[in-house]
Amino acid sequence: MKPIAAIFDMDGLLIDSETIALRTFQMICDQHQLGDQFSLYQQLLGTNDATTLIILSNHLPAAISVEAFMQDWMSLYEEQTLTAVPLMNGVLELLDYLEASGIPKSVATSTRTELAHSKLSNSGILHRFTHVTCGDQVDNGKPAPDIYLKAAQRLQVDPARCLALEDSPIGVTAALAAGMQVIQIPSLVQPDAETIALGHKILNDLHEVIHYLEGR
Repeated sequence: MKPIAAIFDMDGLLIDSETIALRTFQMICDQHQLGDQFSLYQQLLGTNDATTLIILSNHLPAAISVEAFMQDWMSLYEEQTLTAVPLMNGVLELLDYLEASGIPKSVATSTRTELAHSKLSNSGILHRFTHVTCGDQVDNGKPAPDIYLKAAQRLQVDPARCLALEDSPIGVTAALAAGMQVIQIPSLVQPDAETIALGHKILNDLHEVIHYLEGR
């Protein structure tokens, strides 16, 4: 079934913010002499603030205040994303293609509303989307389907006719649970066997999404 609407994740899919998030996360880890924590960061991909706090509380040493760790990380991260965050490869071309095809577009991101709008605006693409649905606008964050269902509702499109574009396994799980068609474009983390077994389409970049849609 050909999709009639497209819903984008943001971080690591539209903008190259995951690289900044990982770098600043590791900087805070280094301050606490925690060593390389890339494996822990992988568990945070696609999660909202509440879920991130839970994961950190389960993995950080008891002597570290999770709230202070999170605040220090977010302050450093937001400081480094005040200016334009680079777009991911193929973003503008795919947006142009969808607009030429009359396909409405929205964003579904775990990021809170104020920060999401700021990052999209600074990167020059906020105006390209009909709606931006954020993690603080739903009761349950990814991997629950809530954010994708709300995004589809705002577009007034059946979720089954929506194409969800994601980079993280958590986001893929959320979109599939919402009943959407899903394409994953991995960024920092390549899909493991469990993710591949979900049966969705996996492509290398957003340029390939155009070729895929042209062949539908």
